[in-house]
Amino acid sequence: MEEILKYVQNQLVQAPFRLRTYTQDEQGKKYPQRNIYIKIEKYLRDFLHGPNAQDRWIIIPGLRGVGKTTILAQLFLKHHQEAGQQRMLYISLDEVVNVLGSSLKDVLTVYERILGESFEKLTAPVFIFIDEAQYDPK
Repeated sequence: MEEILKYVQNQLVQAPFRLRTYTQDEQGKKYPQRNIYIKIEKYLRDFLHGPNAQDRWIIIPGLRGVGKTTILAQLFLKHHQEAGQQRMLYISLDEVVNVLGSSLKDVLTVYERILGESFEKLTAPVFIFIDEAQYDPK
């Protein structure tokens, strides 16, 4: 679990810098936002600011290369400061499963420890962006 702890801590610090490469080209020109971005961004804002936000899970299915990671990165970067560094986690399960030999469950367990509270008893919104979910068979 120590390796997972280091991974999650690193993601909390490094994700904004790593995700920037998904939102702009080498010259710094931002990639366009797809139509679905607007809809998902509204869900995110409502969850963050709405007193009765109902949408707690948002799933973006699609073929490889259609822009799902780019949308996640754009949303993450837009709301990262507002939500707070510890309250917004981006993970790519291909790294967790293939590099660390671990699972989403292990990452979530460690993340609860970092937050200092269980997901069931959260006192403020938490955002978990899970990319490449198909890599974890469970």
